Amino acid sequence: MFGVPLLRASQSSGRAEKAASLCLTGKNFQSPAEAAKVLHRAADSVLLRGSKVETGRVSNPANAFEAQRPGTAAIGAALLHLEKCSKEKTSRLEAGTSAKMDDASIEGSWRLIYSISKRAQRALSERLSEESSDVNIRAGMYFPLEARIHFRTEPESPYHVRFVMNEAYLPLHLLGIQFAGPCVFMKKYNRLLFDFCELRLQSFGLLSPGVRYKKHEPRLEELSLQHRRRLPFFTFFYTDSFILAGRGRGGGLALWAEESDQN
Repeated sequence: MFGVPLLRASQSSGRAEKAASLCLTGKNFQSPAEAAKVLHRAADSVLLRGSKVETGRVSNPANAFEAQRPGTAAIGAALLHLEKCSKEKTSRLEAGTSAKMDDASIEGSWRLIYSISKRAQRALSERLSEESSDVNIRAGMYFPLEARIHFRTEPESPYHVRFVMNEAYLPLHLLGIQFAGPCVFMKKYNRLLFDFCELRLQSFGLLSPGVRYKKHEPRLEELSLQHRRRLPFFTFFYTDSFILAGRGRGGGLALWAEESDQN
């Protein structure tokens, strides 16, 4: 199985001047930059909405931000376009750019913005291939809960273990759940393998002690190939200074946006 080259923002030529008009159809992307612009707008709408709602600066957030959001079909089309472009970049990378990412590219906190299942991708691809330009359909969804994935290292560990944590919260953080465990990044495939083994619950801001429900090896890279093939993973195909896009083991696509100073 071949790895998917990572498409970086620096590999996209030109400015995405026409991105606003593409948000409704998603059929006429001329460059990766135009597709990335749609994803940036989607991420901005989610993060800005949350920020302004929390500070009370928006009286009717649903109406204030709905017009700024790209449709779900446009986001799905943009992700498919960028994934296709990343595969085509294998032999024609621009000078001074890299097709691969490293641990530093993903370390930090990433807010889940959007996801689309493999089945929905097939339906969307069929609509995009039709003669009609109207693809203003529901395809995937903006993730309804506040969910993040965190990547960090443990420099004090003798194994220099890398950990991943996935968390989701109900509104106002009344109830939350966290899963944590070791992970390893396979540079050859731009693939992150992970294995959750610890669970924590949070209620009204109080975090419960971690409950270890599965034993794990300290270094996933030392596991056998057969064992690693059973682990969940994300294969990333696009990243820039703000967003990250990838495909999961089940075939779904997801879009994350980087958040700073998240715990």
